[in-house]
Amino acid sequence: MQRRFYYTRHIHNEYIESAVHAVCLDHLTFAYPGKAPTLTDIHFCVAQGERVALLGPNGAGKSTLLKLMAGLLKPTSSSATQAPMIKIFEAPIDTCHPHTAYLAQRSEVDWRFPITVRDVVMMGRYAHLGWFSRPNKIDTHIIDEVLEIVGLTALAQASISDLSGGQQQRTFIARALAQNARLLLLDEPFNNLDAPSQRSIIELTKLLQSQGKTIIISTHELGSVIAGDVAETVILLNHNIIAIGSPAQVVRPDVLAQAYL
Repeated sequence: MQRRFYYTRHIHNEYIESAVHAVCLDHLTFAYPGKAPTLTDIHFCVAQGERVALLGPNGAGKSTLLKLMAGLLKPTSSSATQAPMIKIFEAPIDTCHPHTAYLAQRSEVDWRFPITVRDVVMMGRYAHLGWFSRPNKIDTHIIDEVLEIVGLTALAQASISDLSGGQQQRTFIARALAQNARLLLLDEPFNNLDAPSQRSIIELTKLLQSQGKTIIISTHELGSVIAGDVAETVILLNHNIIAIGSPAQVVRPDVLAQAYL
């Protein structure tokens, strides 16, 4: 079998399995150039295996926070010697990219790009291939398995542009599963989906949580959050942390008013 060359700075599964927390943010601050801070003094930890809803109004910084956790943006730092503001699996964020999957909002994806469902899912294997390697039988088997898990086997050769919104979201979740990511960051996965499609995504996240995945979902779907379907823990955000707790503790009129009014 062809030898694969891995990025040596990446932490390995044995280390991840011993980590208590999937994410820890330490007084995180972020500002886009020339703008007022989007996020200020964000401080919380998410235990491995949790399903967390990131709730807040439009413009509250939810997408920015997910991109920071994914390593797509860097925190604003006042000191070159400052301790890392973000740790993933209790390790520096730049060692954890293969173990973290970020799903952007559907509006950020060019659905006209001519690519099949199977090709999208195969992208999840690239982090494991190493330089100059090609997918082998193991990769093919993994792709077959995850397509079955998300219910897209029959659509494997379909163009991504021909799918419904819910099927498109499940395709990108399948890519994360093919990557074997242990932390999934889903940015508004329910946007513009009908009720059955939303339910299928929620049920899929429950399945992934039962397999030990940690899932953080940004959303403004209050109904599903109140019902406890989306997550057991809710973080209410509006540029800073308003509240953290169970849906019953956070999704209350007096608490929501602090973020939405």
